[in-house]
Amino acid sequence: MIKPIIVDHEDGLAQMSLEWIKDRYSNKLSVDNGASRNALSASFDPNTVYSFIRTVANPEAIEILPKYVGKREGFSADWDVRKRVAKDSPEFVPGAHDDCNGLWFSPDVMNLYLKVLECMTKEKIGKENYTNFRMIQTSGIHNNDIPQETISSPVIHAIQCINKDSLVKERCEEQRTVGEFRKIAENMNSDQVYELLKAIEVPHNYRMGEINTLRKLKIEPLVVEDRAWQCSGRTLRNAVDFLVPFTISVENSKESHSWNEDY
Repeated sequence: MIKPIIVDHEDGLAQMSLEWIKDRYSNKLSVDNGASRNALSASFDPNTVYSFIRTVANPEAIEILPKYVGKREGFSADWDVRKRVAKDSPEFVPGAHDDCNGLWFSPDVMNLYLKVLECMTKEKIGKENYTNFRMIQTSGIHNNDIPQETISSPVIHAIQCINKDSLVKERCEEQRTVGEFRKIAENMNSDQVYELLKAIEVPHNYRMGEINTLRKLKIEPLVVEDRAWQCSGRTLRNAVDFLVPFTISVENSKESHSWNEDY
């Protein structure tokens, strides 16, 4: 079997060079570089300064949404949302049962907000200066099966400031780009965000009940945490290359293998 080789790059992040090989059961193997390495590799620059900020779902939003239920006449109709009462028996699959649909801050709702946040941030500071990755990776789990306490969905946002000739200019640029990100992330109920969310949700409008409710109650969906980390590109290169492991896994198998007990 050919051994995988980790290749260092002076101006980039280390990568694993692995041709398609097979294990002893003829399964093809593949390499996972890790979420952070994958996110940062595309536009990594060792000569810039990086700021890392974490967002989570607003605990107030998580707590308040299950207290409401909604209904609508059809996909194109507006959601009619009201407070939940004892006799309600809500369903949580939009489209399957819209007479009494329970609201909750599902991963799908979070994904909508994060999609708009990413789009607006890249437009404001440049797509090459922003990326993000999830702190919690899931595999083989349906969104509706994720425990309620885990849906805070912590996400790391990496903001890259443009390299300047002097440290003072670089610091000013860093403050500007981080400030632009925070301004967007802390105002996800704005008119601009709302219009983008509506455009994404057309034509089914599955999650407009949650979106409209949070907006009406003036509860922000995201919280930008105070804790942050700033580092140079070269420091980041060492941190990722030394601390983020590669994972080799089975990609697929053309044949089904099982233990044969017939001797």
